[in-house]
Amino acid sequence: MIKEFLVNRFFSSLHYAERLPFGNRLLKEVDRAFDLNYCHYRLQHEARNLNAWLGGRPSGDALTLSIVTPTYGIALPYIKEFVSSVRQQTHGLWELCLCLDGPQPPGVKEWLFRLAHKDKRVKLATHDKNLGICASTRSAMTLAQGDVVVFCDADDLLHAKALQCLASSFAEDESVDFVYSDLDTCTDYGFRTSPYRKPDWSPDLLASTNYINHVVALRREVLDDLDADQVFPDDVAGAQDWNLCFLATRKARSVRHIPFVLYHWRRRPGSVAENPNAKPYVFDAAIRLLNREYHLRHGALQAIVDPVTRMYRPSIRLEERPSFQVVHVSVGSTLLLKVLGDESETWKVLDEIDRQIVATCPDQDQGDLVFFDVIANGTTLKTAKRPLEAPLPDGFQGESLEPLAAFAIQNRVACVWPFLVNGQRNGYTVAGHQGLVPWHTSFSAFGLNASNVLTGPLHGCLIKAQTLLSLGGLTQAARRFELATSCTADRLGAALGLEALTRGLRNVSTPGVACARPTPPITLGHGLSHDPFLF
Repeated sequence: MIKEFLVNRFFSSLHYAERLPFGNRLLKEVDRAFDLNYCHYRLQHEARNLNAWLGGRPSGDALTLSIVTPTYGIALPYIKEFVSSVRQQTHGLWELCLCLDGPQPPGVKEWLFRLAHKDKRVKLATHDKNLGICASTRSAMTLAQGDVVVFCDADDLLHAKALQCLASSFAEDESVDFVYSDLDTCTDYGFRTSPYRKPDWSPDLLASTNYINHVVALRREVLDDLDADQVFPDDVAGAQDWNLCFLATRKARSVRHIPFVLYHWRRRPGSVAENPNAKPYVFDAAIRLLNREYHLRHGALQAIVDPVTRMYRPSIRLEERPSFQVVHVSVGSTLLLKVLGDESETWKVLDEIDRQIVATCPDQDQGDLVFFDVIANGTTLKTAKRPLEAPLPDGFQGESLEPLAAFAIQNRVACVWPFLVNGQRNGYTVAGHQGLVPWHTSFSAFGLNASNVLTGPLHGCLIKAQTLLSLGGLTQAARRFELATSCTADRLGAALGLEALTRGLRNVSTPGVACARPTPPITLGHGLSHDPFLF
């Protein structure tokens, strides 16, 4: 009670200071240095919220967690702080598996050897010379004997309840094989700022950025199924954590997100946390890794850095693009509105749309894609087959549909939507069990990347023709979600996306193409037993 009183008085005085010109300027400088809003949250809410989350879950006390940590060039004060954060964990069953990769800064090797002699939970491997981050991680992994393996860096810090939360997540559901948490950054002196609130598991967001890294943990059985040389090959040094996430999530039966900050990523001088350009070789390693990953998803894909967004994304190779054709389906919105309330007319219109799509791509070739363009106040239906790189119709911005197609052609992907012109996500994610709302603003750090969405509008939707017809076309989606008398374009698109989810497919929203038409919130009961992509 005393702590909460002092915290409230402190922040009340800040609000008063905002009214004064000098106080306002001073507060902005203080906030830039100390992230006052986050400080307020941590002091007043973090412990309470975290305890409430743990209180409703099994303890996981019987699980042993192995922390795998390579170290090279990290000064002794950072090492001591990291080890201290491990030894202060509320979860008692752990082991710290360190690899000293070649010569170390003064005092590091001696201090760690003394510690390992006193505390048998600390295990050490050594390299006579520096072999690199991947080789040292492989050596540290050989020491791990626990039920769960956790990967950490030697200059970062763990929240005191990090291992307890991880153990609880694995104990709660035996099908969970991979767990990750939110993170924040900490200054050179250990002061916490800038929380990264992460979305839940999204395979396509991971293909754009390694958003799940720090902290990640996986069951020992999953790691044993992976060859250490495959998980940490030397040619992806700098992007090795990303490689681990791709391989382990592909093996995992289930991936779980803990929505709390459990890892503190230190912004020390020379670190990537402090300056993303501090290690230029990381970008080359990422491109090599992503080329490998995208090729697994489809042989026509390669990795690029998008010239507009400056972010990684898959791209269809130039020589492969002529093999993809797009059926442009232009539907007048008034055509659909005219049938509202008339069930028989609804089925006639939808059957005609599906019939024209089949007529335009009768062989259902793997390279055929369908793109829906809903014309405001229009009363016509037109279909035309065009090259993938043909100019976009009015109301859309971008060079071609290629950025959408690079996701649509991937296995297990159904509907793909562009972004809006204002940069917001053009698609719906879940708010509760019925309301569909845009991408949540708290995920702004990842908001410009491609990611999974629950569903989206018909306007701007791109989908493989083969996938669309296997779902039963627009007619089947409308029947499943009972749109016979309420078949607007937005509800029809939402139904198509949800129909795809019921078949085990996923939907994506990606930048590279922009749509000028805003997408209003929609309410549509989806009837799913869970929300596959709950952001």
